[in-house]
Amino acid sequence: MPIKHYSDFLKAIPEEYWCQNPVFYYNPNRFCWDALGFLGEKIHSSTNRTKYLELCFAQVDLSIARVLDNEIPLFQEYKSNKARFLAALSYVEERLEEKELKQILIKSKILSDERNKFR
Repeated sequence: MPIKHYSDFLKAIPEEYWCQNPVFYYNPNRFCWDALGFLGEKIHSSTNRTKYLELCFAQVDLSIARVLDNEIPLFQEYKSNKARFLAALSYVEERLEEKELKQILIKSKILSDERNKFR
């Protein structure tokens, strides 16, 4: 699954729906989400999509949570969560080969909380 698909999807979401402060997927008081929330993740419930991204980020020594919380100096120049996460996706995409992505996808299907839906 190309990282570009994630980028294209997240780029299409208007900035006003992105929470600007760290949140836990969704802030019901402000009607905004973080990147994982947009991809369907909930508390203690990863999706195949989010588990795949988590493993892709880990493969290049990054943490999605640390990127979202603006704790990675490499991405701190980006002022919005949307811009920061898209930059991180681009960084990850540039560093992973197709073969690695395929292996990560297989692993994510096994580790995802959705794994039982596909058996």
